[in-house]
Amino acid sequence: MKHLPDSTDSTIEQWLTDYHDLIYHEIANRLKRGLVGGWDKEAEDLTQVVFVRAQKSLKGGNMPVTSAKNWLKKIAENECIKFFKKNTTKVAKLAVSLQQPILSDVEELTLEDMLEDDEANGPEQMTEQHERMQMLQKALAELPPEQQIAVQRHDLDGWTFKQISERHYEKRAPSTVGKDRNKGIEQLRVRLTYVQE
Repeated sequence: MKHLPDSTDSTIEQWLTDYHDLIYHEIANRLKRGLVGGWDKEAEDLTQVVFVRAQKSLKGGNMPVTSAKNWLKKIAENECIKFFKKNTTKVAKLAVSLQQPILSDVEELTLEDMLEDDEANGPEQMTEQHERMQMLQKALAELPPEQQIAVQRHDLDGWTFKQISERHYEKRAPSTVGKDRNKGIEQLRVRLTYVQE
């Protein structure tokens, strides 16, 4: 964050000194509970977002009603909620793609049966849905790297097999990336079906 000779910036710099580690650990603890891996980088990124939001709010004339520490913790909590909403949407897209059969003559339990709950309105149902999403994230993290990349990029990020081939591999045909994706989807189905039984 660049230093400007302004009282808002000196306040933020002081808060960074006083509260950076506290806010980082608050965010890291929340992310560890909900992510399989990569939480440390996300926690650092979200920590920076918290202080940027606080700076913008101060410059806009909004002062914390409570202590600076509690105010920053509340901003951190809100940023974590936004983060999980965004990532749950991505995982839900993967769950939908997993429902589509790879081989038309194969009849098996769909992931919709395993992951979705039409009545996920109450706290218990939302908790169950969150746990199922965590199982899906964990199963995805356990796939071999080629399958994980193919499923992640194609089903979560919307990339074509050609884009994946060009950006992740030097000599891997798009058709091979498609096969990796199909194997990954099958592995996820097997793992999630096993967990449900």
